[in-house]
Amino acid sequence: MTIVGYLSSIGLLYFPVALVISVLGAMSGMLCSYALGRKFGKPLLWKYGKWVRLTNKRIEKTESWFERYGPWAICLGYYIPGLRHLTCYLAGISGMNPRKYILYSGLGALCWCAIFISIGYFLGGPKT
Repeated sequence: MTIVGYLSSIGLLYFPVALVISVLGAMSGMLCSYALGRKFGKPLLWKYGKWVRLTNKRIEKTESWFERYGPWAICLGYYIPGLRHLTCYLAGISGMNPRKYILYSGLGALCWCAIFISIGYFLGGPKT
C-alpha cells in the first residue's frame, strides 16, 4: 500500500482511484476468507489446524473471544498480517451476518488502505 501511495505522489496513479481500487482488492481477499469459513468451517481447522498449532482447545477459546470482539477484530485484523484472513475465516465459521461482515470489513479495509497509501504518498517523491 505504501508503494501505491508513493506512485500516487509522483503522479503515476491518481490517489482517489488508487484508494478505491485498493479497498476493493482488500475486500475481495477478505470476502474469499469469509466464504471459505462459511463453506468449510471448522472441519478445515480440525484437519489442518495442527500445522499452525491450533488445538481444539485453542479453537474453542478463539471462538469464544471472536463472539465477543469479532466485528472489531475484523477491523483491526487488517494491521496484523496473517490475522486478517483468520479473523475473516472465523467470521464465516461463526455465521456472522454478511451485511454486518461487509460493513466491518469495509471499514477496516478503508482505514487500512487510507493510512498506508497516505504514508507512501506523504513520504514519497516531490509534489508537483
